[in-house]
Amino acid sequence: MERLACVNIPYLALQVLLRDNPDWRDVPTLVIDKDTPQGIVLQYNKAASGFAIRAGMRFSTARSLCAHVNAGIVSPQMLEKTITHFHADLFEFCPEIDLGSYSALIPAGQDFRFSGTAWLRVTGLDQLFGSYENWAQKCYDHLKISGLTPSIAISFSRFGAYVLSKRVKTGITIPKSREESRKLIYDSTMEEVELDAKARKKLASLGIYKIGDFLRLPPDSIQKRFGLEAYALWRESSDLRTQILNPIRYEKPLEENINFEEAEQDATRLLFSLKASLHRLCLRLRIRSYDLKKITLIFLKENGEKDKEIYKPATPSNDESRWIALIRLRLDRMTLNSPILEIKMMGEGIPYFREQTNLLHDIAKRDSHTTQHALEELRAVFGPSAVKKAVIEEEHLPHRRYRFVDIETLPRPKIGVKTSIMCRRICDDADPLSHFDSKMVSYLTIKSLEEGGIKKYSGPFSISGAWWEAWYYRDYYFAQTERGDLYWLYFDQRSRQLYCQGFFE
Repeated sequence: MERLACVNIPYLALQVLLRDNPDWRDVPTLVIDKDTPQGIVLQYNKAASGFAIRAGMRFSTARSLCAHVNAGIVSPQMLEKTITHFHADLFEFCPEIDLGSYSALIPAGQDFRFSGTAWLRVTGLDQLFGSYENWAQKCYDHLKISGLTPSIAISFSRFGAYVLSKRVKTGITIPKSREESRKLIYDSTMEEVELDAKARKKLASLGIYKIGDFLRLPPDSIQKRFGLEAYALWRESSDLRTQILNPIRYEKPLEENINFEEAEQDATRLLFSLKASLHRLCLRLRIRSYDLKKITLIFLKENGEKDKEIYKPATPSNDESRWIALIRLRLDRMTLNSPILEIKMMGEGIPYFREQTNLLHDIAKRDSHTTQHALEELRAVFGPSAVKKAVIEEEHLPHRRYRFVDIETLPRPKIGVKTSIMCRRICDDADPLSHFDSKMVSYLTIKSLEEGGIKKYSGPFSISGAWWEAWYYRDYYFAQTERGDLYWLYFDQRSRQLYCQGFFE
């Protein structure tokens, strides 16, 4: 008899946030979309629900209900990384894993790839683990160790396993028979399945709250009145048929281990040892029609310490000499305080992409390939986070209006566009000047006597805010000295002090 399991991670973003902040588990905690008072509450824990905090309300409203609530943002990159590890953990217990939607009729099925839901074909695994209960318990315990609390259900159909995994927030559900499974599914509420809120509201107006009541509706009118998603739900659950899985392909991690009979400390000999492993790594990628995108080296030292180094070129490549050059740059700067016993090399590939040659193009004065190679050498020498760029943030204060993020490549230069750019330098720590007096401003010296006093200024440009944490009220000015230097000043109304926020070049 076919048996399918569904493993679901409820409130995935909240679990990731609490995993990274374990002290927040027993206190009100929220997941918000952005770290501002206007941020929207996406998920919340049980402690926060006691203060009437609900999803969809503003963060400022939640703070008014509970002054000591904790909140954080879970980035899409962190969610994707967590899901990747989640899938890798599942492969330890089952070779056939499907990440699609519960129905092929739903166009948004791809959204399930990062939803924390997976289906597994577990038929026959009871013979290997002793019983389906033992298999589910071992899988549950393994995921708990990784910081995720799942809900696992084993049923006789794809959709049935999905509903039962959603019915219980965390834990294991394994019906003994088809009849028991059918009863549990029919008694489940419409809130426990992925259905459009508008369709659920229409169904509720007819007094339909359970899946069993929903199945009594005539199928011909379901799609017309409640939409395609409701019709897919009826079609999948009407007879609880066993569904065919479309398992994802398991890619074995690309790893090479180098063990030294005697601990090694010479950088040249270490590099020579890495060449053979790098060659085998690139060869395995060529067979897959992949380029090598990233190399991670983990050095196990004689004193028990571990060092981790990451190498990423400007563009993925299987050029071994290019990779060796990057590794050499980093090894020459490494301080080996203890000899190396073992090196683990892990590679990450990406499918081939060959840029089409452009026959008709303008000749740029800057060689983009040379620029990219220079950036990858900087990363090789100073670490993967050595090259960054500033991105704009939605904040009021100037020193909060930007943050630095890592960049892989530089954009192509614009041909034939000449612009005159004035650069504004912002100081993280503003320099205090003196008490502000508009009548004495011409005698104010900002940096040095050679600049002279302020010749002219414009302002004030006032900003205020942050009443919910540390209130501020500032008047900003643009000031030009006798020598022609341009400065950006502000007067803080609370401290009655003038500061230099930055200058122009």
